[in-house]
Amino acid sequence: MLGDGVRSRAARNNSFDSGMTVTVGARTRSATVFRAPVEELPQAAPRCPELPRFPTPLRLWQMAEEAVTTLRAELRRFGRAEEAFALLETFLEVARPRLETASLDPRELYLPEEMTDDRAVVRDLIDAIGNEPKPQRRLLVVAERKYDLDDVQARWDFTRLAYCSDLATVWSRGRRTTYFEVTDKSRATYWLPDTLKIQYFDAIAAKGWAVPEDWLSAPSKTPKPWWRRF
Repeated sequence: MLGDGVRSRAARNNSFDSGMTVTVGARTRSATVFRAPVEELPQAAPRCPELPRFPTPLRLWQMAEEAVTTLRAELRRFGRAEEAFALLETFLEVARPRLETASLDPRELYLPEEMTDDRAVVRDLIDAIGNEPKPQRRLLVVAERKYDLDDVQARWDFTRLAYCSDLATVWSRGRRTTYFEVTDKSRATYWLPDTLKIQYFDAIAAKGWAVPEDWLSAPSKTPKPWWRRF
């Protein structure tokens, strides 16, 4: 009897493991192991995509801006006005990837006394602009004539007419800064970050020209952080 009882218990245990039906005496018991479908089992949570990391405000404050050199470029500083024009043309070629546009105020253009070789051609350009319909004056809006810097003839025209205008500007992309400007028909200035200045001077030397002495000795200055400019 004891042996039969042991064997009956063993048979019942095996029935739960295998899912079989076991007959013990006159009673029948059925035990089936429950196995959940694989897709219903807990799955590892998917990883969120990594978000781009942007500089923190503190990091932005610590990012140093590139040093900038101020170069004076009035016509009277050169032996011939055509030297200034050639240097400006070279700058527009070198800096083209950084530039958005070049523009000038087309009103009241005049020929500088220093201009010699191109005087007649530039006079014709000024007359042609003068014959165009005058732009309507609007409050706080500056009259502006833009030039396509990818066009060779447009660059030639701009380099001459810039020195004939009350305001001519070469803008960086997004108009975030000014690289060159003529004001009041008399004052001309470059503001060049160090990397662009090096490229510009190398291009001048590659053409066999001499970089002006005062440009070579001009010091570069690191701009103040934006929070110290007010």
